[in-house]
Amino acid sequence: MGKFIQMTDQYMEKTETTSQNHSVAIKGLETQIGQLSRTISERPQGALPSNTKTYLREHVQAITTRSGVQLPEITVKNQ
Repeated sequence: MGKFIQMTDQYMEKTETTSQNHSVAIKGLETQIGQLSRTISERPQGALPSNTKTYLREHVQAITTRSGVQLPEITVKNQ
C-alpha cells in the first residue's frame, strides 16, 4: 500500500509540473499572438509587409545566365 501511495504522489507531481509547463507555454503564445496582432493592426491597409523597388526595364543592360553565358542584347518594342 505504501508503494502505491508513493507512486501516486510521484505521478501527481509530474502531472503538476507538466501542467505548469503548459501554462507557461500558453502564456508565451498569447504574448506572441498579441504582438502579431499589434503589428498587423499598425500596418496600413493594402500595404505590403516590406518595401518594394520599382522594376525599370529601361535600366537593364545585359542578361547573364547562372552558367555565365551572356545573351545578346534584346531590343524591347514599346506598343
